[in-house]
Amino acid sequence: MKVFSLFLLLAGWFLVATAIAWLKPGFIPVFVIAGVAVEVLGLVLLARQHLQETARATRPQEYRY
Repeated sequence: MKVFSLFLLLAGWFLVATAIAWLKPGFIPVFVIAGVAVEVLGLVLLARQHLQETARATRPQEYRY
């Protein structure tokens, strides 16, 4: 999941860069908003994965007898 979220961050950045470089001025805001939304989705997934790993590492170990 962490790798997927990093790819989403990269894809959002490329979407914004491509929109600025290739599109006509009327379409740029739509693609920039879409690119930023993809970046935010990737950032949220990355943060969730990091928080889950941190919680798992700090949880006290359970002993079974």
